[in-house]
Amino acid sequence: MAILPSQPGIKVSIVDSRGTAFQEFPDDDAEHSDKVVSKYIEATSGSEFRIRWELTSPWPAHTLLLWFYVDSKCVGGVYCHQRKYGRGKYTDTQAGASSIVDGRNFLHKFAFAALDIGMCIGL
Repeated sequence: MAILPSQPGIKVSIVDSRGTAFQEFPDDDAEHSDKVVSKYIEATSGSEFRIRWELTSPWPAHTLLLWFYVDSKCVGGVYCHQRKYGRGKYTDTQAGASSIVDGRNFLHKFAFAALDIGMCIGL
């Protein structure tokens, strides 16, 4: 579960379609700060995943707007209203990106792309 040192009450994890969190590993190549957390997980090509967020004490000082990015593309966002803080735990899961076509709502579920793991020759 990714936790910002400056905001210990905000937690984000990637879960499978049953809600089980994937094991996370530290990203040693990423820049570290109080405002950015970078982790990586093992992916299985084609398997679905979800983004789960959770707010707990210590509660953030304001209503939050969380934006979700997958492969550097914004796939959605959610308001975490301050009036709901303090009720134990405030959590939800984003299962995919939403769109509206001809007045109909669609959910495009998140899934891991096919991984192409090859050998590099000549390095």
